[in-house]
Amino acid sequence: AVFCGSETAPQHAVGALMDGPLSADIRIMHGCQPMSAYHTITRIQGPVVYEIDGRPALGVIDDLLGGREWQCRLPLLLVTLGVNHGDPYGPYDEDQYVNRLVVGAIPQEEAIVLFEADFETGTRFQFMRRNEQLMIRSTEEGCRRTLDRLRASSCRPLLALYIDCAGRTGKFSGGEREEAAIVQAAMAPHVPLLGLYSGVEIAPLAGRSRGLDWTGVLLVLSREEAP
Repeated sequence: AVFCGSETAPQHAVGALMDGPLSADIRIMHGCQPMSAYHTITRIQGPVVYEIDGRPALGVIDDLLGGREWQCRLPLLLVTLGVNHGDPYGPYDEDQYVNRLVVGAIPQEEAIVLFEADFETGTRFQFMRRNEQLMIRSTEEGCRRTLDRLRASSCRPLLALYIDCAGRTGKFSGGEREEAAIVQAAMAPHVPLLGLYSGVEIAPLAGRSRGLDWTGVLLVLSREEAP
């Protein structure tokens, strides 16, 4: 919800337009890796996936995870559906993936429910394993790459904003380290940092802004300095 002067309103967004010699560095941090070959959604309505590869979607995940116990622990925290927007047969590049959480199951329909409703019939995806070590490594490398680029440029960082999926907290991910603390430690000596947890992150990927799941999105605003 967003505060709109005198009341709060759901499904709203706030934007800010800034002018001047500013540049924005955006880095998406993930924490998943492929655990299957490509599959195809063959029947879907909104966020409800009924069939994968012509089979009931629930049965496909049952086979993947070796039983139905996962249905008692929803949302499914360890496995997502990931769409690769890069080279489907090139080396794994996490920057090209959009992942979707499985948040529900409909046993009588043999269907699963995704967190978003942006997949469609014919969407090709891979099952992705959420990995705490990969999440930590992705965050460390993402911060390093961002700061390295800024050091090599004529830009002076002014503000960093970190929007982090609430599922990446130690409590939900089962990790011993708080992933957001890595961003704090990396940014604090160089630029003021504002951070918050979210349900959905939004960032540009593959030519347009997309809703993301299980990610941390780092934005650093900088000003070009005169030589």
